[in-house]
Formats: sequence, structure tokens, C-alpha cells
Amino acid sequence: EGTYTEALGIGEDKSGSLWLGGQFGLANIFGGRANLFGIENGVDPPFIQALLVDREEVIWIGTFGGGLKKLIGDHLRIFTSREGLLSDNVNTIFPDSKNRIWIGTKNLANVIKRDSVFSVQFEKRYLNDQTRAFGEKADGTVYLGAFNYLFRIVQSSRATFDALRIPEIRGAYSGIAVINSPPQSNELWLGTYGEGVVHLAKGKTTHITTSDGLVSDMIENIVPTRNGLWFLSRNNGATFYRNGMLKNYSGAEGLPSKMLFCVLEDNDSTVWFGTNKGLVRMRGNAFRLYGNEEGLVGTSVLGIIKDSSHGSSDLWIVSDRALHRFEHDKLQSYASFSIMSSEETSINQVTYQASTNQLWLATTNGAVRVNLAAARRLNVAPPIHMTKVFNDEVLLYDELATISSGNELKRFVLPYNRNNISFSYASTSFAREEEILYRY
Repeated sequence: EGTYTEALGIGEDKSGSLWLGGQFGLANIFGGRANLFGIENGVDPPFIQALLVDREEVIWIGTFGGGLKKLIGDHLRIFTSREGLLSDNVNTIFPDSKNRIWIGTKNLANVIKRDSVFSVQFEKRYLNDQTRAFGEKADGTVYLGAFNYLFRIVQSSRATFDALRIPEIRGAYSGIAVINSPPQSNELWLGTYGEGVVHLAKGKTTHITTSDGLVSDMIENIVPTRNGLWFLSRNNGATFYRNGMLKNYSGAEGLPSKMLFCVLEDNDSTVWFGTNKGLVRMRGNAFRLYGNEEGLVGTSVLGIIKDSSHGSSDLWIVSDRALHRFEHDKLQSYASFSIMSSEETSINQVTYQASTNQLWLATTNGAVRVNLAAARRLNVAPPIHMTKVFNDEVLLYDELATISSGNELKRFVLPYNRNNISFSYASTSFAREEEILYRY
């Protein structure tokens, strides 16, 4: 729905109903019908910054200035600073393993348990910091990554939580990754903007920066795989970490692009990168780029998804313009839609549900849901239409006029002294009209 622009949060409940949050407020889409929750439903102010559908199908809504909303069916509960929130500007919602909901705000955090709001006690000098991410270790310890510091949250009494700053660590946190495989590892990895990667395990803190060989200190994402960890930088490639060893992949190693959006490790140790220049495959130390000449529609690859249907080893590729499938060493465009409706549109979140084989895309121009099981490849050439025919400067045929008048095309008898015939043509495609190629 074009109405739901600037989708900043997306979630799906067990019935397959889609929940969207953004500048438009809160919307629920099911069976092709949309229900917008506005002021009359209590969802006001409308700007939603965070959205969570928890394991019990409760909808948690974080707003800009309106606190936290809890929606169960038609019942709405509102939590604001009057109920104990440190701020009504909620930007992060995180569920832990103990059925507690952690609320990150512009003034750090609260926790909600059984509809009661508990304060997290911070030292006064930290109260102007902002929450950016939460993470939970296997032992239940909750960590909070703020704009400037990292905190470990402990429960000091039944109703009191204390935030203990970890003094060795300071940085703007881009994300928290918890590694529990094997379960006894219980490791915490932190990506930062400007301080590289921080590793917490067994009471020991380790910093990994460019001085240690990290490709960049601006880490955008941390992606665990069965063989190790990928640290994706903002604009300088990636680092693969395994057993204390670092290996960089950037321009010097042959990576066609240093701007990475995603990474996927295949069963045969083939590594796939989504970059701003297309899809990159790495086998051993050899790179291959799949761009426009190889069938990519668009420029950037934002999502790489393993097909979960019938044990397939094929991949689904989400570019900034369309959906593709990679099979038999070929990249082929699929489905009659273009993800990006304009150059200004961008994707905020790519979510794949293996159980239902559904792909969800939250974009700044609405949401797209793709049933990958029903996606069909575009293999039929669109029809050609003759739009106008001229004899010298005389218009003989105009398709629009013919359609509007209902007249059939007549036979032309041309005079001997007008010898120049010209015609215009077009091909109509609702998928990617601007990408049609003509041969004449």
C-alpha cells in the first residue's frame, strides 16, 4: 500500500498478518485488506520508531514522543513517563528469555514485566546517553549498548535493576551479536562505529581494531556462520574471524566492491556477498561478480537468502530493484514487481521466514510481501505496440486516438510523391518498463 510510507518496523504474527509501523502510524494487513490504527485507536502520536510482535502475539509499539503502546486484540495499554518510562521517545524494543520486554529510549532504558514498569538505575553522569542495542547471553545476562558506553544489567532486588558500566569499553554501538554455539561458549561480540569489534567471553574483554588487522574500525554488522564470524565494514570490505585469526577481504584481495550489505556462507564453504556493485561469489580465493551483464536488475544486492523449499540449494537474491533466483550458476530475475518504486526509495529491513517461505521487505515507500513458493520467472517478452505512423509529416495512425474512437485500423493508400515512412513503437511491462531492450 503506497499509503504506508517510511516503514521503520515490520513483524508478522502466527496467522500471517503483517504489522507495519512508521510515520503513518500502525497498520495491520491481512488477506489483502489493511486496517490503519490512528488517533481513535489510541495510537497517537503517529510516528512509530520500533515495533515488536512477541512470542505471545502481543504487539509492542515504540513511538516518537508518545511512549510505548501494548496492543492485545482490541485492548491498548499505554506506557509513558507517567508510568515510569525514562523517556517517551522509544527507539528499541527487545524481548529476553524471561518474558521481559526491554525498552530503549533516548534516555537509556526501562524493563517491563507483567505490565509493571521497572527502572534501570544508571549513574547520573550517563543519563543523557541513548540506547542503540540490546543483547542477551545464554546465562540470561542482558547487555545494553548505548551511544557512548556498554552496560551490564543486573537485578539487585525484586523491583530494582542496576546498569553497571563496563569501563574498558567505550564506543558508538552498531549492534550486539551473541554466540551460543557451542552453548557453553556464551560469547558476546559488539560492533562499534569507530572502535572496531569488542569481544566478551569468560570475564575477559578483547578489542579487535585496525591495528590488529581488522579491515575497518567502522563495523556495520556481525554475521555468525558455522565456521566463524564475518565483520562487515561500512565502506572497506569485510574481515573473517576464526579461532583468533583474521583474514581481510577488500580491494587488495580482489573483492570487486568494498561496500557490503550482507553475507551468506553456503554448505560447500562458498561465500556470497551483497555489494553496491552486485552479487559476489567467493570460492577459495577466487571472486566472481554477477552484475547487470550477468542478469542482475539494479545495482546493489541487499539480501541473500537460502531457499528452504524441498531441500533446495538455490538462492534468492534481493537487489535494490527486483527479486532474483540464482540456480545452475545463473542469475535470473523473478516475479512481476519492482521493489524500488523510485530512486529515492530505500529498503530498511529484509526479513525471511523459512517456515512459511515468505520474504518481507520494509521500505521507505511501503512494505512488500513475497511468497517465494509462488514466484515465477519473467521469461515472456512483452508485446509490441505501434503507437504512431507518419508519411512525411502527415500523421497516418495514432494508437491512442484509435483506441478512444473504437475505429479499426484502415488500409493506407500513399501518394507517389511522399516517400518517407516513419513509425514509433513501445512495449508495455508492469515489471520493469524502463529496462526493455528493442531490436529492429
